[in-house]
Amino acid sequence: GEWETALDQLDAGIERASRLAFQLLQLARLEPGARPPVLEPVPLDDLLRQTVTTFSARAEQQGCDLGVTSAEPLVLVGDPHALRTLLDNLIGNALTHNPGTVRIDASLRRERHQAVLEVADNGTGIAAGDRQRVLERFVRLSPGDGKGSGLGLSIVSEVATQHGGSVELDETPGGGLTVRVRLPLNDPRPAGEGL
Repeated sequence: GEWETALDQLDAGIERASRLAFQLLQLARLEPGARPPVLEPVPLDDLLRQTVTTFSARAEQQGCDLGVTSAEPLVLVGDPHALRTLLDNLIGNALTHNPGTVRIDASLRRERHQAVLEVADNGTGIAAGDRQRVLERFVRLSPGDGKGSGLGLSIVSEVATQHGGSVELDETPGGGLTVRVRLPLNDPRPAGEGL
């Protein structure tokens, strides 16, 4: 009874605290000058599938239907640790803020010279007026719900900016939130060739 409830609450508190510590560490590592960026070809499609696999047990536990709907094979020259951090937070964020049975679809496609990563859920969504704010650090739209630290999307935004990209928040058709990350594909093709 009460004892179990108290333990559950403690457990949830510890999980939140360790997640916050982890995210603060991730942010510290992203600070300019924290360490020289390692730039190497990163297969984004593989990274996306790995991240989804990593979160699949947690998703199942929550009753979430998490999967990759499509992933074009795309290689981006970037910082593999930072890009993994971006994907961790993209998918982790969708799970943290959507308790219960939601569907979370991750996808990757190419649009001209950009890799477009999308994580779409059919959860509660975010009001249009609040979408820009959640990209800032420590902004939580419902601080009372005890979920998340308000760092997930700011980390995503930080990594995207480092790679010359951007983050857009959109409504999922039918309701929910779609987070779209655009990253320029640094094509090694010689200049002067047409598009």
